[in-house]
Amino acid sequence: MTNLVLASRSSIRRDMLAQAGITCRTLPSNVNEDTIKTACREKAFDTQATALELARSKALDVAQRDPQSLVIGADQILDIDNEWLGKPKNRKDAMGQLRRLSGRSHRLVTAVSLVSLVSGKAEIWRHCDIATLTMTRLDDRRIENYLDDIGEAAFEAVGAYHVEGRGIRLFDHIDGDFFSILGLPLVPLLRELRARGDVSP
Repeated sequence: MTNLVLASRSSIRRDMLAQAGITCRTLPSNVNEDTIKTACREKAFDTQATALELARSKALDVAQRDPQSLVIGADQILDIDNEWLGKPKNRKDAMGQLRRLSGRSHRLVTAVSLVSLVSGKAEIWRHCDIATLTMTRLDDRRIENYLDDIGEAAFEAVGAYHVEGRGIRLFDHIDGDFFSILGLPLVPLLRELRARGDVSP
């Protein structure tokens, strides 16, 4: 079978693949996401194109270090009114993000890219999913209680929430693929890997 590498530090993405029976190594990329986002803004890329460029760049960076492997790159951008929120840097930042999202809808744009340098190829497939999430109205006391509950986990996800855990209680409505919301469009990725013969049916 094909040697697969996941270009990500995300334990959630790694676990999703493992639970689906996909064996792969993890090798985080060294790309500077802020630099890529700035360049995409200057080129007037929309959120979807930017997420795809980030996923491709991460996969390509890892593929250049491991050119015999098929590399999976992924990225996710939280978009609210064309403002992109990254992972909170600290509790104050997490508070600000949750206040910003409170009572409103936002989009999670999640991209995945497959890169192979075998036979001189580069990106061989890409996919992007968009989910819309509507957060319930939160006052500061509820936000503080939530952040107390989850601790430093708030700094590991855009929007300071994890829908696979206690963060699900913050939402009134979610419209989108669950796996993509967690950070990886798993079903389209598996379909492509099966079609290519890189994983068993």
